[in-house]
Amino acid sequence: MFKPLLASLALGAASLGVSAQTNATAATPTAASATATTITWQVATPTPDTSLHTENLMEFAKEVERASEGKLKISLKSDPALKAPAVRRAVADGKSPLGELQLAALQPEWQTFGLDSIPFLASGYPEAQKLYQAQRVALGKKLAAQGLVMLYSVPSPPPGLFLKKPVDKLTELRGLSWAAYSPTTERMAKLLGAKPVAVPEAQLTQAVTQGKVDAALASADGFSAEAIEGMEVFVDLRAWLPRHAVLMNLKAFEQLDQATRKALVKAAIAAEQRGWKQSEARHQRFLGALKDMGVAVAPPSEALRTGLRKTVGEPMLDEWLQRTGPEGKLLIDDYRR
Repeated sequence: MFKPLLASLALGAASLGVSAQTNATAATPTAASATATTITWQVATPTPDTSLHTENLMEFAKEVERASEGKLKISLKSDPALKAPAVRRAVADGKSPLGELQLAALQPEWQTFGLDSIPFLASGYPEAQKLYQAQRVALGKKLAAQGLVMLYSVPSPPPGLFLKKPVDKLTELRGLSWAAYSPTTERMAKLLGAKPVAVPEAQLTQAVTQGKVDAALASADGFSAEAIEGMEVFVDLRAWLPRHAVLMNLKAFEQLDQATRKALVKAAIAAEQRGWKQSEARHQRFLGALKDMGVAVAPPSEALRTGLRKTVGEPMLDEWLQRTGPEGKLLIDDYRR
């Protein structure tokens, strides 16, 4: 009986051209049965209350409670110590009914989880939506095999490049001290001939203000205004749009009565649509705020854009395809069709 609802969740959200991504964990369901008067689930998230994903998750929780007429309540708790693999396991094992996480953080478990974070494969919101549609069937099957269902998925604002001075050509990035806070940013630095400087993402602002790096990739949800000092330029690369997702234990979903399931699905589809719009709006506000602070904001020159795609994007996509084999090729072919 619940399968048509799950289908409407996947196809309904897809038809809206929506998508999302978040990090969270939940406490064990108190009584996820059709006869329970009120079900209360706690969901913890590592993202701060001001982040796009937590704000959207808060609104989702309100809509679930309203649409279910109080039968299902979801409370949130911020916990920066949460890690995506632990969240996924907790939800899959039934220890938590819901969990929020960044999908790319699960890439070591299955390479396709990281498809949305390959640099310059999808560099804008329309492209990211198209990539999401190409990925979502394979993603849904993988999660279902783990006893999970993805309620909704939303992208973070895309990262751009902070620099101390303008650059127009790829060669001008060589030799720069490059903030490397992830395997992707470190690999990019090496491909560009820059000098990767190991910086925990939480300390990115501090590294910039202390002058430890000449270049730093950051987005509207990952950079502090305090770090603007010393950075004169922001190149709006829109390098990738990493998605967050809210996952649910399939059995917990199945135990809900039909009316509550419908309320949950309706709220999830709305959250995905809202999240995509809010992500793009937040990115535009970020660009405006940078301009107000005197930072030169501009898209990359054609020469720089082309150079980045050939020097960074294509090699990193080839490396991903080597790891995924035929499965990855089918996804890319579908995306580019």
